[in-house]
Amino acid sequence: MVEFEKKLSVVIVTFNHERYIAEAIDSVLMQKVDFSYEILIGDDGSADRTPEIVKEYAEQWDCILPICRDENIGPNRNAFDMLMRTKGEYIAFLDGDDYWTDPLKLQTQVDFLDRHREFIGCTHRITIVDEEGRKQKDQFLPWVRFKKRFTLADFDGVTLPGQASTLVRRNLFVDSDIDMSVIYHTHPMVGDRTSVLIFLCNGDFGGIDRDMGCYRRYNTPAAGNITSKIYLNNENRIREEMDLTENLETIAWNLFHKKTAFDPYKRTLFVSALYQYLQKPNAARKEAVRYAYRHNKNKILCIATILPRICKKVWNRTLGKRGN
Repeated sequence: MVEFEKKLSVVIVTFNHERYIAEAIDSVLMQKVDFSYEILIGDDGSADRTPEIVKEYAEQWDCILPICRDENIGPNRNAFDMLMRTKGEYIAFLDGDDYWTDPLKLQTQVDFLDRHREFIGCTHRITIVDEEGRKQKDQFLPWVRFKKRFTLADFDGVTLPGQASTLVRRNLFVDSDIDMSVIYHTHPMVGDRTSVLIFLCNGDFGGIDRDMGCYRRYNTPAAGNITSKIYLNNENRIREEMDLTENLETIAWNLFHKKTAFDPYKRTLFVSALYQYLQKPNAARKEAVRYAYRHNKNKILCIATILPRICKKVWNRTLGKRGN
């Protein structure tokens, strides 16, 4: 039995968030709880005033441990390092440009996990805001599926039980037999899917039907976070997505002997590669189509999905243009 020093560890990861980091930290400090907790803030070599702001808060609050790096090591490595430093029975996660709105958020989630030992973690609903903190009209996150109980069967290789800043999980990082380094070894930029898969192999996530935070989605590409700038705009994204998806299947089997097959998402990647190629043909996009096709086992089903899915993409794009 692991002896935890704290009931909860709050991990904040940040990079060039001088506009938002104070709001994120304040949203943690306003929490009303009846248990001990720590706040670990990992700055990944920011070039703005983020490290100064973090250190100023640490000087005022003993519960804050600042880790301000001289060089950028990447979002996944940064998050992993902070998670390995945690001393709490539970871990709450918060991105440096997001914030919580309910002062009882942490108490509510910790109480939930104390009462329901069968759950490995829990999540809640969240409001999507823009750079200025204004509620956006579109409140849909395509990679999140909120459920009262989210199981491994609900995970298709990409869909998550909640946005990262909504999650509170049991601490698997302290004295664990699991090699948690796969979180950043699997992909340097995308770690939430690997992390959630590991936790789902150990239990289900519960969903609390209550809005308790805000997720910041940027309207201008230049203002986006480092993942959106480097990963989503990557010309090799389809190939990397396919490799990541197959690696997740391998992790589930090798570490937990859980048989998973994320074939529907692989077919989606193939159609996306084909759609991108049809929009703007070039050698790299042609190779992406070939790569995605080769990595789909059921070739007939793969081809059968082309027409309906491309029609859906065109329709959605047409609706988007009409709305502008």
